[in-house]
Amino acid sequence: MEKRLLSTISAVAVVTLSAKILGFIREAVQASQFGTDSLTDLYTSAGNATTYLFTTAAYALCVAAVPILTKKIASDRAEGFRAAGNLLCIVFCFSVLLTAVGLLIPWSPLFAGPLDPESHGTLLLFTKIFMLSLPVISSTYLILAVLLSMEHYLIQGSLSLPYNLLLILFLLFAGRQYGLTGFACAVSGAWLLQLGVTLPLLKKERFRLRLSFDLRQPYVASFFRTAGVTVVTTAVYMFCYLTDARFAYGGGAGTATAYYYADQLFTPLATTLVYSISTVLFPKLNLYYMKSRENYRSYVWDITERSVMLILPLSILFSVFATPMVRVLFETGNFDRASTMQTGGILAAYSLGMMGFGLLDLLGKAYFTMQRVIAPFLTSLGVIVLNLGCNFAFSGMEGGFGFAWSTSLTLTLGAILLAAAFFRGSPCWRPGLLRILKAAAAAAVTGAALHFISPYFISLQDERLLLAFKCALLGIAGLILYLSLCALLGERGLWNDIRGRVGNK
Repeated sequence: MEKRLLSTISAVAVVTLSAKILGFIREAVQASQFGTDSLTDLYTSAGNATTYLFTTAAYALCVAAVPILTKKIASDRAEGFRAAGNLLCIVFCFSVLLTAVGLLIPWSPLFAGPLDPESHGTLLLFTKIFMLSLPVISSTYLILAVLLSMEHYLIQGSLSLPYNLLLILFLLFAGRQYGLTGFACAVSGAWLLQLGVTLPLLKKERFRLRLSFDLRQPYVASFFRTAGVTVVTTAVYMFCYLTDARFAYGGGAGTATAYYYADQLFTPLATTLVYSISTVLFPKLNLYYMKSRENYRSYVWDITERSVMLILPLSILFSVFATPMVRVLFETGNFDRASTMQTGGILAAYSLGMMGFGLLDLLGKAYFTMQRVIAPFLTSLGVIVLNLGCNFAFSGMEGGFGFAWSTSLTLTLGAILLAAAFFRGSPCWRPGLLRILKAAAAAAVTGAALHFISPYFISLQDERLLLAFKCALLGIAGLILYLSLCALLGERGLWNDIRGRVGNK
């Protein structure tokens, strides 16, 4: 992997991590203010069925637009801007229509359990408030596609910085006064800030929005076809999570919200690394494929191998320290020790699916670059269906943890099957497979060692700062152990990458 590419990915990861830290703070303040109870379950359900789905669908539109706009802008910037304006106008009009239908027709989100009339009315109110953000969300992600096509990779991580800051301030100074209803309004309105972040870069690039509504352009059909498939492939984890949250309603009041907070930790942890890699590499995959199709699979394998060796130890660390993380970030006010234990157990299970999450995203984009969507679509659909079946099988596990375990298992299985399909017939994977198996063995030994040692060094009774410090020290020790085991097994790739980065500095 080129040093310049690693530098870009690192920069994107830093910016994304900064936004995620603000997101953690926002969720911590929200947890303290509102806790986990039946009312927060209603708020969570409405958010899952609207904003969560909207952002996932809009990200799929972004992914579908990047290959189209990258090629058009590279060959003729004016033509690329016209195509961007056309896609933006089409998507905005459809989103306005969908919002109007959602506001006018009373409907109950599928991700809530049976409700009494008062609870149903509250759920409906939350849902309508969140529906108002759809046109802004879709416009923001289409503009993001334009900027990513011109290699403004840092913008994706920067979008949520002012958004999270505004919501933190609202919670601190107005949260108790206006409650969850007021907070829902703030969440919906704060999307305007994310849209605003893109405007300076559009001005810098002299982007001129030329509005049109031309469905006859040949790229429009390709855009919607790819977007439709991408919604399933890029959102496979999201659909699994929503299924988990729906099943969690049977686990008692607050269980669905515990899943929400576990997801709010897992998603940033996973996407900070995974999307930092894919944000930079997706446009480059398109360019590399155009230049050297015969070596494309080898290029993707090299990225896949390094990604796995990097994600595996982080997945283990997040799983081992899941409950202490929840204790440090969330346990205060209405978020008590019982909420910490339940949320931590769910997060620990989700964390072990991080590799599957990452590879499904990376290999899905590698397929999209070749304009082949059947394999990632069928794999993702199979993961979603299999997760639904496993949820029935694991529904009896105490605490509702079984649904999260189901998601991790099915994501990992799906990633293995998609990798086998992508690299089938190519010799590039044969020497690399043994390296991945060695890394997996090193990660497993590291996880077992940390699981055995950590109770002797850390306790949930520790003060937050002390607990965070102890987890950080053990985490660093775990990473050193992992790298050392990899080196002993003859795999020094990560050591060499790290030494190279330090030497460059």
